[in-house]
Amino acid sequence: MTDNNDDQADADPADVDEHADVDPGDDRTANREAAAYRRRLRDTEAERDALAGRVEALQRREAERIAAEHLADPTDLWLLDDDLGALLTDGDVDLTKVVAAAKAITATRPRLAAAPLDLGQGARGGGRHSEGPTWTSALQAQRRR
Repeated sequence: MTDNNDDQADADPADVDEHADVDPGDDRTANREAAAYRRRLRDTEAERDALAGRVEALQRREAERIAAEHLADPTDLWLLDDDLGALLTDGDVDLTKVVAAAKAITATRPRLAAAPLDLGQGARGGGRHSEGPTWTSALQAQRRR
């Protein structure tokens, strides 16, 4: 037989029921206490699942942000493999894995590749000037008058 005092001494103060003065043999009290713990457990599990979903969504967006440098539509990253875990290292999005996955997609489907970035402006000629009037000639003609 165990002594109830020893059980209470070993218990964590946070785990001690607020109704400690009630006879522990009372089934109704034990059932109420167990129901309260089950509710807390369900609430904690729901919160954990919601947070895990948010973390996964953030990781997917980060992977898509990295893939956007290589793919016209970053959501195409998930075409070949929808497994986010393959792109993670220790829970973080791995840059090299995402780039490798994006390059694998563009190797098999080149039309999904992002268009090269063109930073040039205006028309580009071969360095030839037109034979027509230029701003320089128009301004020089105005000065002569």
